[in-house]
Amino acid sequence: MRRCYNCGQEWADEERPGYHATCPKCSAYVYVCLNCRFHDPNASSGCQLATTEPVRRKDHPCFCEEFKFADRPAAWSPADAAKKSAAARAKFDKLFRT
Repeated sequence: MRRCYNCGQEWADEERPGYHATCPKCSAYVYVCLNCRFHDPNASSGCQLATTEPVRRKDHPCFCEEFKFADRPAAWSPADAAKKSAAARAKFDKLFRT
């Protein structure tokens, strides 16, 4: 399912949103790196594709032609994703920082 990165609201409109489309629930921009399936915070440019231009603000509209909406499970929520990320960071810190 295509869901807003900010609130988890399902995006039922067109496959590829307009550049300045916003979420009907939270008004966050939809055509952003954080909603793209190629977004990878571990990559040097924040994207899995080497052909894209680096984007500084991942939560603001981008003009990337490679944008594809990320598919997220129905049970996905931004809060759960943040908790998993924090737990992974804590494990990393425990392993490598004393």
